[in-house]
Amino acid sequence: MSYMIKFIKMSAQGNDYIYLDRTKNVYHELNFSELAIKISDRNFGIGSDGLVIIDNSDVADAALRIFNSDGSEAAMCGSAIRSAVAYLLKSINFSKESLSLETLSGIKYGFMKDRSDLNVSVDMGKVEIIGNYEVYGRQGSKISVGNLHFVVYSENPAEDCLKNGQLFSSYFKDGINVEFIKIINENEIEMSVWERGSGITLACGTGSCAVFIKAFKDGKADSSVKINVPGGTVYCRYDKNTGNVYLEGDVKIIASGEYFWE
Repeated sequence: MSYMIKFIKMSAQGNDYIYLDRTKNVYHELNFSELAIKISDRNFGIGSDGLVIIDNSDVADAALRIFNSDGSEAAMCGSAIRSAVAYLLKSINFSKESLSLETLSGIKYGFMKDRSDLNVSVDMGKVEIIGNYEVYGRQGSKISVGNLHFVVYSENPAEDCLKNGQLFSSYFKDGINVEFIKIINENEIEMSVWERGSGITLACGTGSCAVFIKAFKDGKADSSVKINVPGGTVYCRYDKNTGNVYLEGDVKIIASGEYFWE
């Protein structure tokens, strides 16, 4: 069976995803994992870091399923959540300023900070440092933000990521997201990321949260920081009252259209 699939493409600091809104178009019998691989292909598809399905939810304003460009399903993605919040609030003409999203890692809450720039803040919940590990002679921390990350200090994050990102990711069973970071000062961090299932990307929302908590808990960063990624800048903040981490940044609507699937 063939479909003309309506989509919207959005980007958060270059972390770009294709969004399908099943609240408006059901698309029965679609294999989302297979679709993610094909639609994400930058030569033969639309091109993206992955596919996000927006659906109805019984426990939140909407539900998200997130697929990497290799077809694997992700439990969480901060960039996808921020973009989905912007899309949903914009699609209802901003009659609300916040909403809840059901993910495989629980319900997340998003807030529109600036409507003109589609600046969105998301309560990412608690970020947990699972433990410290030595990987190929380098010390780093394994951190959970609903998905898993390995954060390593580096003098040259971009070069380190290109050289060691895949190597470090494959060290862990089932792979892991890897962030290489450089502390600029207590309010600014430089980061490059290798995402499990997508490879090197220009940004990673959950990765930014993991990086922030690593630096904050190590006493190298304040409770509110700017994180520079290859695709732009995001902001992370630690709420001392709740222990939750907030992720904030602009998102952009790139395109909308129809994708032919058969």
